[in-house]
Amino acid sequence: MKQKRIFLGFVLVLLAGCASTKQSQQTEPICLESVSMNQVFSAAEQTLTRMQFAIEKSDIQAGRIITYPLRGAQFFEFWRGDNAGPSDTAEASMHSLQRIAEIRMEAEGNRVCANCRVLVRRLSVPDRPLEGMSRAGGFITDSATRRQSLQMRQEVLAEAEWIDLGTDPRLEQKILRSIQKTVSRGGKE
Repeated sequence: MKQKRIFLGFVLVLLAGCASTKQSQQTEPICLESVSMNQVFSAAEQTLTRMQFAIEKSDIQAGRIITYPLRGAQFFEFWRGDNAGPSDTAEASMHSLQRIAEIRMEAEGNRVCANCRVLVRRLSVPDRPLEGMSRAGGFITDSATRRQSLQMRQEVLAEAEWIDLGTDPRLEQKILRSIQKTVSRGGKE
Protein backbone atom coordinates (compact mmCIF):
# COMPACT_ATOMS: atom_id res chain seq x y z
CA MET A 1 0.00 0.00 0.00
CA LYS A 2 2.82 2.38 0.89
CA GLN A 3 4.53 1.64 -2.45
CA LYS A 4 1.35 2.57 -4.34
CA ARG A 5 1.20 5.95 -2.57
CA ILE A 6 4.84 6.66 -3.28
CA PHE A 7 4.37 5.70 -6.94
CA LEU A 8 1.22 7.86 -7.26
CA GLY A 9 3.01 10.80 -5.63
CA PHE A 10 5.95 10.36 -8.00
CA VAL A 11 3.63 10.31 -11.04
CA LEU A 12 1.81 13.48 -9.90
CA VAL A 13 5.08 15.33 -9.30
CA LEU A 14 6.40 14.17 -12.66
CA LEU A 15 3.25 15.32 -14.47
CA ALA A 16 3.29 18.68 -12.72
CA GLY A 17 6.99 19.06 -13.50
CA CYS A 18 6.32 18.47 -17.19
CA ALA A 19 3.87 21.35 -17.16
CA SER A 20 6.64 23.86 -16.53
CA THR A 21 8.21 23.17 -19.94
CA LYS A 22 5.13 24.31 -21.87
CA GLN A 23 5.83 28.05 -21.53
CA SER A 24 8.65 27.97 -24.10
CA GLN A 25 6.32 27.38 -27.08
CA GLN A 26 4.80 30.18 -29.16
CA THR A 27 1.21 29.82 -30.32
CA GLU A 28 0.61 30.42 -34.03
CA PRO A 29 -2.51 32.41 -34.96
CA ILE A 30 -5.21 30.86 -37.11
CA CYS A 31 -6.45 32.56 -40.28
CA LEU A 32 -9.90 31.68 -41.57
CA GLU A 33 -10.81 32.33 -45.21
CA SER A 34 -14.15 33.71 -46.48
CA VAL A 35 -15.51 34.60 -43.05
CA SER A 36 -16.58 37.80 -41.39
CA MET A 37 -15.30 39.30 -38.17
CA ASN A 38 -18.77 38.77 -36.67
CA GLN A 39 -18.60 35.00 -37.32
CA VAL A 40 -15.16 34.59 -35.77
CA PHE A 41 -15.98 36.90 -32.86
CA SER A 42 -19.19 34.99 -32.10
CA ALA A 43 -17.35 31.65 -32.32
CA ALA A 44 -14.67 32.94 -29.93
CA GLU A 45 -17.28 34.04 -27.39
CA GLN A 46 -19.07 30.68 -27.67
CA THR A 47 -15.81 28.76 -27.23
CA LEU A 48 -14.76 30.69 -24.13
CA THR A 49 -18.22 30.42 -22.58
CA ARG A 50 -18.34 26.67 -23.30
CA MET A 51 -14.98 26.31 -21.50
CA GLN A 52 -16.47 28.06 -18.41
CA PHE A 53 -14.63 31.36 -18.92
CA ALA A 54 -16.62 34.48 -18.02
CA ILE A 55 -16.03 37.34 -20.44
CA GLU A 56 -14.81 40.57 -18.84
CA LYS A 57 -14.30 42.71 -21.96
CA SER A 58 -15.68 42.11 -25.41
CA ASP A 59 -15.03 44.69 -28.15
CA ILE A 60 -15.73 43.67 -31.75
CA GLN A 61 -14.37 46.96 -33.18
CA ALA A 62 -11.01 46.35 -31.49
CA GLY A 63 -11.27 42.61 -32.21
CA ARG A 64 -10.49 41.72 -28.62
CA ILE A 65 -11.99 39.49 -25.91
CA ILE A 66 -10.60 39.23 -22.38
CA THR A 67 -11.92 36.90 -19.69
CA TYR A 68 -12.07 37.11 -15.92
CA PRO A 69 -9.65 34.79 -14.11
CA LEU A 70 -10.91 31.20 -14.13
CA ARG A 71 -9.90 28.82 -11.33
CA GLY A 72 -8.11 25.78 -12.76
CA ALA A 73 -10.17 22.59 -13.06
CA GLN A 74 -9.19 19.78 -10.71
CA PHE A 75 -9.03 16.08 -11.61
CA PHE A 76 -12.61 15.30 -10.54
CA GLU A 77 -14.09 18.14 -12.63
CA PHE A 78 -14.15 16.09 -15.83
CA TRP A 79 -16.78 18.35 -17.46
CA ARG A 80 -14.46 21.36 -17.45
CA GLY A 81 -12.45 22.16 -20.58
CA ASP A 82 -9.74 24.51 -19.35
CA ASN A 83 -7.04 21.86 -18.87
CA ALA A 84 -5.29 20.91 -22.11
CA GLY A 85 -3.69 17.72 -20.82
CA PRO A 86 -3.03 15.43 -17.85
CA SER A 87 -0.10 17.52 -16.59
CA ASP A 88 -2.34 20.62 -16.48
CA THR A 89 -4.95 18.67 -14.53
CA ALA A 90 -2.32 17.42 -12.06
CA GLU A 91 -0.90 20.92 -11.60
CA ALA A 92 -4.36 22.47 -11.09
CA SER A 93 -5.21 19.73 -8.57
CA MET A 94 -2.07 20.40 -6.52
CA HIS A 95 -2.04 24.21 -6.69
CA SER A 96 -4.55 27.05 -6.75
CA LEU A 97 -4.32 28.21 -10.37
CA GLN A 98 -6.06 30.91 -12.38
CA ARG A 99 -6.16 31.31 -16.14
CA ILE A 100 -7.03 34.47 -18.05
CA ALA A 101 -7.70 34.15 -21.78
CA GLU A 102 -7.29 36.94 -24.31
CA ILE A 103 -8.24 36.58 -27.95
CA ARG A 104 -7.27 39.15 -30.57
CA MET A 105 -8.77 39.13 -34.05
CA GLU A 106 -7.86 41.11 -37.14
CA ALA A 107 -9.70 41.27 -40.46
CA GLU A 108 -7.52 41.12 -43.58
CA GLY A 109 -9.69 41.33 -46.69
CA ASN A 110 -12.01 38.31 -46.78
CA ARG A 111 -10.18 36.46 -44.00
CA VAL A 112 -9.90 36.91 -40.25
CA CYS A 113 -6.83 35.96 -38.23
CA ALA A 114 -7.21 35.15 -34.53
CA ASN A 115 -4.56 34.76 -31.87
CA CYS A 116 -5.01 33.56 -28.30
CA ARG A 117 -2.98 34.13 -25.17
CA VAL A 118 -3.70 32.40 -21.85
CA LEU A 119 -1.94 33.71 -18.76
CA VAL A 120 -1.53 31.28 -15.87
CA ARG A 121 -1.11 32.38 -12.24
CA ARG A 122 -0.60 30.39 -9.04
CA LEU A 123 -1.66 31.49 -5.56
CA SER A 124 1.20 31.82 -3.11
CA VAL A 125 0.28 31.89 0.56
CA PRO A 126 3.16 32.68 2.93
CA ASP A 127 4.20 30.02 5.41
CA ARG A 128 3.06 30.51 8.97
CA PRO A 129 4.56 28.62 11.91
CA LEU A 130 2.20 26.13 13.55
CA GLU A 131 1.93 26.11 17.31
CA GLY A 132 -0.02 22.87 17.45
CA MET A 133 -1.78 20.50 15.11
CA SER A 134 -5.20 21.05 16.70
CA ARG A 135 -5.18 24.62 15.36
CA ALA A 136 -3.49 23.98 12.01
CA GLY A 137 -6.53 24.88 9.89
CA GLY A 138 -7.19 28.08 11.82
CA PHE A 139 -3.92 29.68 10.72
CA ILE A 140 -5.09 30.00 7.15
CA THR A 141 -8.90 29.82 7.19
CA ASP A 142 -11.70 30.77 9.53
CA SER A 143 -12.82 27.15 9.69
CA ALA A 144 -14.50 25.59 12.68
CA THR A 145 -13.58 22.07 13.77
CA ARG A 146 -16.87 20.72 12.40
CA ARG A 147 -17.34 22.86 9.28
CA GLN A 148 -14.55 23.64 6.85
CA SER A 149 -14.46 26.94 4.99
CA LEU A 150 -12.23 28.13 2.16
CA GLN A 151 -12.29 31.81 3.11
CA MET A 152 -8.88 33.06 4.17
CA ARG A 153 -8.32 35.31 7.14
CA GLN A 154 -7.74 38.95 6.23
CA GLU A 155 -4.11 38.99 7.45
CA VAL A 156 -3.29 35.89 5.38
CA LEU A 157 -5.19 37.25 2.38
CA ALA A 158 -3.18 40.50 2.59
CA GLU A 159 0.09 38.53 2.36
CA ALA A 160 -1.10 36.15 -0.39
CA GLU A 161 -0.19 36.94 -4.00
CA TRP A 162 -0.70 35.53 -7.46
CA ILE A 163 2.56 34.50 -9.11
CA ASP A 164 2.73 34.73 -12.90
CA LEU A 165 3.64 31.34 -14.41
CA GLY A 166 3.67 32.54 -18.02
CA THR A 167 1.42 31.37 -20.83
CA ASP A 168 -0.25 28.05 -21.64
CA PRO A 169 0.36 27.35 -25.36
CA ARG A 170 -1.49 24.02 -25.32
CA LEU A 171 -4.67 25.63 -24.00
CA GLU A 172 -4.22 28.50 -26.47
CA GLN A 173 -4.06 25.99 -29.34
CA LYS A 174 -7.08 24.13 -27.96
CA ILE A 175 -9.11 27.37 -27.88
CA LEU A 176 -8.07 28.33 -31.42
CA ARG A 177 -8.93 24.85 -32.78
CA SER A 178 -12.33 25.07 -31.11
CA ILE A 179 -12.96 28.51 -32.66
CA GLN A 180 -11.99 27.11 -36.07
CA LYS A 181 -14.37 24.14 -35.67
CA THR A 182 -17.21 26.39 -34.50
CA VAL A 183 -16.80 28.69 -37.52
CA SER A 184 -16.61 25.76 -39.96
CA ARG A 185 -19.84 24.29 -38.51
CA GLY A 186 -21.71 27.55 -38.84
CA GLY A 187 -21.55 28.61 -35.18
CA LYS A 188 -22.30 25.22 -33.60
CA GLU A 189 -19.83 22.80 -32.04
